[in-house]
Amino acid sequence: MRSLLRLLDVRPSEARAVAVAFGSLLFIVVAHTVLETARDASFLAHVGPGGLGYMYIVTAALTLGVGAISSSLGGRFGVRRALVVTQLASAAGAAAFCFLPPTTAVLTALYAFSAVSGALLVPQLWAAIAASFHPGQGRRLFGTIAIAGLLGAVVGTLAASGALLIIDLRWLFLVSAGAFAVSTGIVGLAHPPSARQPADGAPADADGGTWWGAFRAEPFLLRIALMVALGAVTTLLVDYLFKAVAAARIPPGELGSFFARTYLAMNVLALVVQVAFTRRILARAGVVGMVSLMPGLILWGTVAGFLSGGAMLAVLATRAVDGAMRHSVQRTGVELLYLAVPSGARARGKPIIDGAITRLSQAMAGAVILVMAGVGHGSLRALAFVALCSVAGWIGATVSLRKPYVALFRRALLGRDHDEPRTTEELDLASVELLVEALASPRPREAIAATDALERRGRAGLVPALLLLREEEDVLERALDLFASSTRTDWIHLCDRLMKDPRERVRRATMRALARARSSAGTHSAERLAHERPWIQGYLAIGAVAGGVSSDVEALALLTDDAGGRDARLGMLTALGDAAPEPSLVELLRAVVDRRSGAEDSEAVELAARAAARLGATALVPWLIDALAQHDTRVEGRAHRLWRGPADDRASVRAALAALGEPAFERLRTALRDRRTPRSVRMHLPLALAEFKDRAAVDVLFAFLREGDDGHVRYRCLRALERLVTESAMRVPRPETRALVERELAEYFRLLALRGGLDPAHGPSPAALDDTRAIVLRLLDEKRDQALERAFRLLELCFPSEDLLHVHAAITSGEAATRANAIEFLDALLAPRRRSDQDAIRGLLRLVGEELPADEKVARAAVVPPDAIPRDPHAAIALLRVERDTLMATLAVSLANEHGR
Repeated sequence: MRSLLRLLDVRPSEARAVAVAFGSLLFIVVAHTVLETARDASFLAHVGPGGLGYMYIVTAALTLGVGAISSSLGGRFGVRRALVVTQLASAAGAAAFCFLPPTTAVLTALYAFSAVSGALLVPQLWAAIAASFHPGQGRRLFGTIAIAGLLGAVVGTLAASGALLIIDLRWLFLVSAGAFAVSTGIVGLAHPPSARQPADGAPADADGGTWWGAFRAEPFLLRIALMVALGAVTTLLVDYLFKAVAAARIPPGELGSFFARTYLAMNVLALVVQVAFTRRILARAGVVGMVSLMPGLILWGTVAGFLSGGAMLAVLATRAVDGAMRHSVQRTGVELLYLAVPSGARARGKPIIDGAITRLSQAMAGAVILVMAGVGHGSLRALAFVALCSVAGWIGATVSLRKPYVALFRRALLGRDHDEPRTTEELDLASVELLVEALASPRPREAIAATDALERRGRAGLVPALLLLREEEDVLERALDLFASSTRTDWIHLCDRLMKDPRERVRRATMRALARARSSAGTHSAERLAHERPWIQGYLAIGAVAGGVSSDVEALALLTDDAGGRDARLGMLTALGDAAPEPSLVELLRAVVDRRSGAEDSEAVELAARAAARLGATALVPWLIDALAQHDTRVEGRAHRLWRGPADDRASVRAALAALGEPAFERLRTALRDRRTPRSVRMHLPLALAEFKDRAAVDVLFAFLREGDDGHVRYRCLRALERLVTESAMRVPRPETRALVERELAEYFRLLALRGGLDPAHGPSPAALDDTRAIVLRLLDEKRDQALERAFRLLELCFPSEDLLHVHAAITSGEAATRANAIEFLDALLAPRRRSDQDAIRGLLRLVGEELPADEKVARAAVVPPDAIPRDPHAAIALLRVERDTLMATLAVSLANEHGR
């Protein structure tokens, strides 16, 4: 039994539920197949194919009414009780027809009863099955459960064919009734329904308790309804063509045997397809591709039927596709589509779609057949043309399911429906008024945030100059920076007061703003304070050099080794960053940069980088690259600019390198590739290259990501590429990126195998190994998690509009339903359309989220060489000793020594 469960991928805890679903579906289909054989033979023999059109309309009307009643009963008493009642009614009705004469009225009632019973029982059973499993289980188990329907069809046709050899046709009704009764008994063996919440977390009546509320709440149900309706129309037309051709060419007395043999062959073919191909089709094409396969094949058959004028071979082949796939591939795919819908909407909408909408569609098709026959256009060629048009619409409806199907899982995981990035919108009048009002907020952060918002949207002119009358340092500095970058002059007369402010930070910001605005309003005050403020001395010295008033030597004389010299240097660097670009100032900048005592602090580095970018000092590129490796040391009293968020002292250096253009880019590229570059520098080069925001930067970073010699630097390249892709809309080569994703996933499973081999659960181990082993196991867990994170980050480069890191968190969560949603989202997102190179990634990601033991995951992945899978802790230690990671190898040696090997 365990081998069978393993073969079918059924977990022990799921065995009973799967067995009940399998047995119930088996006997329901056996009963319906036997009933359908007796019905078709009796109806065609006594009434003929001309009455089929009327029957389609009658059965549709009955199904609509009975389906609404069944949906209400299911909502009130539960789908299981509604199923049992329908099964018992079907058994009683089938037994009654055994003793009724074959009159037209009786046969009409028989046809309607059989159609309504089939339309209600199978959807009710699948609704009960869907309520028992989440999407991940459904993907594994629905294919197995669907085998029961096909096996039941085969057993039913065999039973009908064998019974007709020894008994009269009417006794088949009793056989059908017995099968219905057995299915009812099997349903009674199921576990009692629990009161747990649905897997998606929504209550069953979240849609308001009405089926039309379900369609309003979940538009995806409308798409499923359209697909099902067009599929019902197409298959009915195909079925009518098949029966019309059979009635025309087969003697009436042989119709029963002909249908029994034909249905048997079709059901055997369907069983083979379900067992041998359904899982492969699902793994290859995904859920949406799976439901698109059958209409695609029928399209070719209808084309052949139209061109041949309804030839027996073309019609039979088309009907064979219908018979082989409708209850196998197509049924499994449609049920998986339903699982994407929240349980409340699914419970209300599914019976209407599978019952009423299906039958109404068939009624419409039957009406079309009657009208065409009435106006003299009921030839087989004309009907084949109508079927051709219907299947074309069916294909369009299935193809349109892909985006909303992905959106359902995106909404469940990320809380949003669309994958388009949000764009900045223009401010309306109300928003502008709100932001201007916020400028007067007593809270500095709100005033600064309003200033930023207005500047980002090109409304900086609405920031009043009176903002300089406030007292908060942060607000004043932000306002001065904003005004100095504009062409406005209405703020300059307010700076006299600020130049006299006792706070050094305010005076510096004011003088800088006036200098950038080329205003002399604060010059007198600055000169008056220069003798006691070294920073102002340095700032004014650069202005004097630029104006030709003094020389470089006089300016550099201010740079002594005392504290005042440091402040003067900072003032000179600030002034050089504000000065107009002149070649004469470049050498002065180099001299100021070289005049430093001790370790360089981050404030000086930031100011020097800004000045280098301003003056185009390409000669400072080597110094800037070395500055990337310096620590983020801060001097006491340095102003922290709240409006710019957390400071990144290297950001100004990276921006300066990008502003210096091609010379800086070439130097960065060479340094990244050169193994002699210190690692402390090399690890910061990827983000510096990302600042260039061009295709050449993408190529350099991706080349190192693929072939680089340092794992940490490769990870930095990956993060830099993320910035380029998300912020600059750059693109990476997808085939190569997918190959890297596979490489990281293979590393994930390799580390999983090592971890499993070293785990104490694999066998007893000496107590002396425990401490070291725990460290190694923790390191293996971290490295495994890092490999998976890298795989998702790489995958996000191919899908920049998707938040795949959120999906990564979901697929590694402890909640089964959340993991299942994440798996289905990834599977639908990566489902191939024209290429098949994502199949391996889809399969590996699915295994990551499966509830399986580690060794079984590794075995199913089949990406780890057998000699890299340890059988016991000793083999794991031997493999760890040859790891490229020095720390891991060292710990493995320690483990081996403690183990006496």
